[in-house]
Amino acid sequence: MTGHSEAQSSAQKGEYWPIEQYLAIGDLRTVALIAPDGGVDWLCLPQFDSPSVFARLLDSAQGGVFQVQAQACREVTQRYRDGTNVVDTVGQTATGTWVMTDWMSPYPALQRFNRRVEVTAGTVTFEARIAPRPQYGHRPGPPVREPDGNWRWATPPSLYIWADVPLVPDGDDLVATLTLTAGTVVRFGLGLDPIAPEAWRTSQDADLQETVNFWRAWCGACAYAGTYAAAIDRSALTLKLLTFAPTGAVVAAATTSLPEDPGGQRNWDYRYTWLRDASMTLTALDWLGHPEESRAFFRWMLGCCTAGHFVLHPVSAGGVVTEWEHPTWTGYGGAHPVRIGNAAAGQQQLDVYGEVLEAAWQHFQRDPDDCDSLVAVWPFLATLAEEAAARWTEPDEGIWETRGGRAHFTYSKAQCWVALDRAVRLAGRWELPGPVDHWRETAKFIRDTVLDQGYNPVLGSFVQTLGGTTLDASCLLLLPQLGIIEAGDPRMRDTVTAIRTHLAIKGDPDRLFLYRYRDLDDGVAGSEHAFLLCSTWLIGTLALAGDLPQARRLLDRLLGIAPYGVYAEEYDPATGRFWGNFPQAFTQLGIITAILHLEHAQTEMASRGPLTGCRGWPAPEAATTKLDGGV
Repeated sequence: MTGHSEAQSSAQKGEYWPIEQYLAIGDLRTVALIAPDGGVDWLCLPQFDSPSVFARLLDSAQGGVFQVQAQACREVTQRYRDGTNVVDTVGQTATGTWVMTDWMSPYPALQRFNRRVEVTAGTVTFEARIAPRPQYGHRPGPPVREPDGNWRWATPPSLYIWADVPLVPDGDDLVATLTLTAGTVVRFGLGLDPIAPEAWRTSQDADLQETVNFWRAWCGACAYAGTYAAAIDRSALTLKLLTFAPTGAVVAAATTSLPEDPGGQRNWDYRYTWLRDASMTLTALDWLGHPEESRAFFRWMLGCCTAGHFVLHPVSAGGVVTEWEHPTWTGYGGAHPVRIGNAAAGQQQLDVYGEVLEAAWQHFQRDPDDCDSLVAVWPFLATLAEEAAARWTEPDEGIWETRGGRAHFTYSKAQCWVALDRAVRLAGRWELPGPVDHWRETAKFIRDTVLDQGYNPVLGSFVQTLGGTTLDASCLLLLPQLGIIEAGDPRMRDTVTAIRTHLAIKGDPDRLFLYRYRDLDDGVAGSEHAFLLCSTWLIGTLALAGDLPQARRLLDRLLGIAPYGVYAEEYDPATGRFWGNFPQAFTQLGIITAILHLEHAQTEMASRGPLTGCRGWPAPEAATTKLDGGV
């Protein structure tokens, strides 16, 4: 629970709330972000990658907002209800106290945003303004009063608003001033489909309880009950919130164009499904005892992916990912451009082969009853393995989707090894057809190459590209977690030291917060902050290397920077501010895996002494083979 004073609220007028102060709700189709002042500052309807209806987040003047705010509010405190994605905002004025509850129902027939305001003591006066700006900021025209008493904006999409109190048109908006006494409840609802006012009023309280029950039942199925249960639960709930229920797709984040640096140009649209992100997310949920998400994902993958180009997809058929820049929006805090769509869809990212096959291996180990799905998906997975074997010598844009030209990224090569290694394991365990000997031989050659040419003995570190000199947190901290080398290997220990020396944010005494890389022209202007996923990788690698006290101390610090347990993409330790899109699936799954690695390592050391492998994978052989040509 976090409080916001009146002074803080006043300081934000005409400006932008810090990203970490937002809370997210959703209906497994889209997400709304709730600001401390009661503003719905981001909502796309009907799904994640639809045009926005409210987007004050990206332009305080033109974006649109749905706001109910108490006059002369002294203090506001916000919180998630335990085990749910339901948000309570509790406020106090000089004359009374109140609580506002926001939620969206996860049930298909009830897609609407709900808000309930109750005065719990005294008298409170509120100002309400519903100012939709659909289609990324268009003026919708004056609202129309329907015969049944509802209000509607006719500009596509048609948008309906219900309320227990009279609303008054104000240009394109609806407004109200409400003075409420203790025990009074006022309800609002907003959606794309009409519903009779009486039916809406009588169903809303039941809908709230059903929504609370849904999230608590889902969260209660989590298999983890250890020291970090609260952090695991919030991360898992956030990952589930980013799932598009009709298809099983998982979006990388709920927003577009939140900058990686204040006023910067590194502003991307993450409201799509990357196979990389989705595969890693669903593996984390599988670990926690939610195999239904993985099952849905594999069905979706079969329906929309081919063996050719498959970096990212819209969440449903017919979606568009073509990148364009908004012509007028100023962007969050003046960070321009605001981008819609993502040109990364046209990139080559060879690491995806490994991430998809790793997700399959993890899923079918934990859900052997889903073997029918494995038989159905195996031809696709085998084709991915064949492509990894055939194309691993090609350059690509890599996990960071650089725009400065393709290169031979060490991480991409390592993931091609993962693809073949997991294909061999899947084929062997379930007696599936495929050129297993060829995969095994190619996998050994790739691993030897990564361990030889990916390591720079002069720097004493693995490096970003084969034969290169640039440090990169991706392969350097993930290699032991992939199983390609032991975390305790001297080369990995030296690599961790090099990364924390050269990539740590200046002034961070713990050297926890890391840049992804430095000294690289990635084709994009501007700078960025610490990439939070890298911090989770560091914690996991330290745990696997047996350095449990340091791993636990760093984990505790990382968990302390998010007031609600919900993370963006990047972080500035000097100011405590989040940057980048939010909520970010990559960071949330990193929190989960860091915790599980730490507790797994602790259990292993208690039972058998120092760790000798990674997640049960065998220690690799020494590398002796150099790649002759091609790279």
